[in-house]
This record gives sequence, structure tokens and C-alpha cells, in this order.
Amino acid sequence: KLYYGTENGLFITEDGQRKLFVHSTDDPHSIISNVVWCIYADRDGNLYFGTDCGISILPARNDVYHDISELTRLDFGNRFLCLFRDKSGTYWLGGNNGLIMSQDLSSYDSVWYRMKESINDGFPHNRIRDIFEDREGNVWVSTDAGVVVYDRNTGKFRRRSVVSADGSANSSWVYAMEEDKEGNVWLATYNQGVMVAASKDLSEDSDVSALRLFSEKDGLRDKIIDAMVYDRLSDRMLVLLH
Repeated sequence: KLYYGTENGLFITEDGQRKLFVHSTDDPHSIISNVVWCIYADRDGNLYFGTDCGISILPARNDVYHDISELTRLDFGNRFLCLFRDKSGTYWLGGNNGLIMSQDLSSYDSVWYRMKESINDGFPHNRIRDIFEDREGNVWVSTDAGVVVYDRNTGKFRRRSVVSADGSANSSWVYAMEEDKEGNVWLATYNQGVMVAASKDLSEDSDVSALRLFSEKDGLRDKIIDAMVYDRLSDRMLVLLH
């Protein structure tokens, strides 16, 4: 099956046949919104659709959808931009109104990380760009105001700052993060190119000096990087330019 989200509903193609699924006021189990921004499949075959009005879930065995309020018991909205499940099974839902963490999407156990909340000290911005987990099990989140790493002991986030050797680039606005086979973390910035930092340095509380900075002189046609994917077979970092 091929699933693809549009601004006019969810399309599913199978055996050459295409079906369109849209929100219906007559069906409480229909998709929550016709505007589908992202799709994620976990290891159990469950599908998650990030929409303008929350997240809809298609379990592997039952066609059941959930509204965001079922996770949080709050009436806030969040347009999800990235969905992620880490190695421990924790779900991370990032959007334009902060980050939601949930151990079990079927229960009210979620924590909503947003700005200006004393309980979530250290969270810099509500716009979440990317979420990834390094080989040590650390969960990193990139935002429009820098990079944070989740501290499992305290349940809070710690900010991390990376600066290029010449001072021309920093991690104040990061769109995407990836890790290479050496354990180095690559940070795709807005209008500053791509920086590479050693993961061992990022574990410290002090500012980190980047190992390398990639810009136009290194072949980038644009310094605004929207996304990155690491190809482990060829040991290459694939960069999507703005």
C-alpha cells in the first residue's frame, strides 16, 4: 500500500486502485482533518497521520482514530510537523505549538513541552523542526530557537549550542539533525549551512565548537537546509535544499 497525505485528504493506493479518505461529521472514526502534513509507521505497523487538527492513528488491526485532546486533556491545538518513536517506545509529536511526549498513545500520560512554562524550563521555542535519537539513546529536538536534548533523569530538556570555528554559523535555528557512522551529529541550519559536531562534545553543558562547516564553497547551492538523510550503505549525507 502507498499512503500519501494532501490538503484534500488521505489517499491510499493498493493493487492499482486509489481511495480517498476525508473527515466526516457523521463518522467519529474518520480522519480528524483533510490536511495531512506527515505520515509515520512504527515497528508494529501502526500508522500515524499528522494533520492541521491533531493526530489520527490507524492501528495495524483496527481502524480507530484519536483526537489530540484524548492524549492531553487540553484544548490546545498543534499542527504536527514531525512524528517519532524512540528505542524505548516513547512517542514524540512535534508541531507548531510545542512537543508532546507520550509513553502510550491510548492513555492520558502525555507531557506537553512548550515555551513560558516553568515546569518545562529550558524549552526554547514552540516550532519543532526535527526529532532524532542518537546511538546512545539521547533524544534531540531542533527548533526555531536552537537545539535541546532530553534528560531522562529530570524529564526536562537541556539546551545545546554549536558554533563554527570562524564564528559565522551557529545552532540558533536548526531545521534538521542526523548522525553519521562516526557518531558525529550534523545540524542543518537556516541560512548558515551545515555544521558537524562530535556527539561527545554535545554531552557537555558548555558551548561546542563545530568540527566542520559546509557552505556554498563546499558545493551547497543554498545555505537553507530543509532536511537531511544519512545513507549508511554509501556513507553519504543527503541534503534537501530549500
